[in-house]
Amino acid sequence: MGLDLNFEADSSLNEPALIAALQRSGAEITEHYEGEVHAFYPASGLTVWGKGNDGRHEILSEQAMGATFKVARRCVFRLNNSEYNTCVRDLECFLNAVCSDSGAFFIVSFQLEKTMYINIGLGVQQCQ
Repeated sequence: MGLDLNFEADSSLNEPALIAALQRSGAEITEHYEGEVHAFYPASGLTVWGKGNDGRHEILSEQAMGATFKVARRCVFRLNNSEYNTCVRDLECFLNAVCSDSGAFFIVSFQLEKTMYINIGLGVQQCQ
């Protein structure tokens, strides 16, 4: 069983930047076609799939925490419960790579309800 975390980012995180951040944080790209990317982190079992904008530019997370950026990319990270702490480390490594490589604004939320991480220009911030 796993937990799904939703990732919403602005247009600074284009497809090549997404792939670079995934690879730099230890993910293996398992599929890449027509703007859709699937990846896997071997150590933790964390999986991710995402694609460009689905036609909706608004932030879907219920706790936007003051963010107002237009969403251009959405991904889902599925955490492996048995390796939860390792999954979180892999996710945080990815988020830091996104910040340093692209500077993209983003929100990570649990089921679009509770915001867990955000970057609105101040680097990765963990939300309580």
